[in-house]
Amino acid sequence: MNSLFKTVRPISGYVHLVVIYLVWGSTYLAIRIGVQDSGGFPPLIMASSRGLVGSFILFVLIKSIWGQRLTLERTHLKFLAITGLLLFMCGTGGVSFAETMVGSGFAALIIGGTPLMVAIIETIIDRKYPSALFIVSLIIGLAG
Repeated sequence: MNSLFKTVRPISGYVHLVVIYLVWGSTYLAIRIGVQDSGGFPPLIMASSRGLVGSFILFVLIKSIWGQRLTLERTHLKFLAITGLLLFMCGTGGVSFAETMVGSGFAALIIGGTPLMVAIIETIIDRKYPSALFIVSLIIGLAG
């Protein structure tokens, strides 16, 4: 028999992929439920609370699993503040605000198409055409 057919693929890899698909895919549904008119949170409160909870979980993991102390300098704090504001206000905050008006599936499709939109904008503005490998990567990513 050919060695190609004897390849053993661990089931744990597939389990990890399924978990990623479910968690990542349910993000937009969770945001939509969180910002609903009937008892939901304001969009920016929803986005910032997600960021705070996620940051706290990561901090606990760093401290408990790796036993490392988080050390930050003033330059780190400035960079993190700018990045955090842009990411959460423009990215997550924008999606949270948009999902007060559109469905979670539509929001997920728009966010999923972001790499394609960035490639198109880069081609138009910089006249820099994507490589063949990049195009193949885009096709695979958009296919799911």
